[in-house]
Amino acid sequence: MAKSKTFDLTGDIRFKNTNTKEAVPVHEAGDINTDAGSQQGYTMLNADDIQPSPFNEGLSQENIEEYARSMKETGLIEPIAVYDLGDGQYEILSGHQRYEAWCNMLGNKTIKAVVIPYEKDAVKRFKAHTEANVLTRNKDLKFWLSRIRHAKQVLHETGFMGSKAEELKKISEMLNGISQAQLYRYESFEKLIPELQDFESKRCMSANTLYYAVGLDEEQQMEVAERVRALQRVKAESNPSMVDDTEVTREEFSGIVKAVRRGEKPEVSQRKKSTYTERVEKSFTSFMKTLSRSRTQDERREALKYIERFEAQLEEMKKELS
Repeated sequence: MAKSKTFDLTGDIRFKNTNTKEAVPVHEAGDINTDAGSQQGYTMLNADDIQPSPFNEGLSQENIEEYARSMKETGLIEPIAVYDLGDGQYEILSGHQRYEAWCNMLGNKTIKAVVIPYEKDAVKRFKAHTEANVLTRNKDLKFWLSRIRHAKQVLHETGFMGSKAEELKKISEMLNGISQAQLYRYESFEKLIPELQDFESKRCMSANTLYYAVGLDEEQQMEVAERVRALQRVKAESNPSMVDDTEVTREEFSGIVKAVRRGEKPEVSQRKKSTYTERVEKSFTSFMKTLSRSRTQDERREALKYIERFEAQLEEMKKELS
């Protein structure tokens, strides 16, 4: 099965000495952090006056619905952190997903925010943004590719003219010491088509497993992706509890890549005709999984309606079959 995702609403970054004139102190003066319950200095800002960080482009927003569901029940516990851009405008440093959930999904016009002075040094802003997100984001392949891409952009904008090795050393420092060897490997993943990268973000396989396909051209990679999806369908048919995020092992993926590289035709599987029991079990499992995935209050109410209809239809079917 695919690996489960973790979700944590708190613990994204700590700020030192960030009480500003605009902030409303609600506790004694001291450190400001985003641990649960700590709101030592914040102000209410209009949502329309806040813009996302340019460094946030390319990062997944996969936790927004979970944030929104939690906030609908408890409210916004942790303020976001923003840079003061002047002229009444602000840029998010930490809390993009909270902002999206609170303001855009739940429709709130204002939001609690810790306001801190704007950092003019682009490298320092980038490092602060990375530190703010590294604890709360799913650190998948796309996350690191986005970090590397933005780091290069920052270096370019600051006039960096060093060699490739010096550039990697600088990026390593900007990413809190990630090794240059790992950076080389991450860069190689840029050669993978999005369809293959998605397998890693969906937890179907690790980045190290995907590395087998780096040397293939685009057409070969598309063929690999098709064969992986075909393998997933076969696995899902043999085990109804598994869905389209079925995990593919390193050995299976390596075998597919080798076959495509050698130009071998895909094996034609002899699909066994499913029995009545298997078809019923598959349909039942799919139905139950769909119901269990209801997240919002509206989805839960809708799921309850389907359960009531299902119960009524089952009673009718019992009478017909008995």
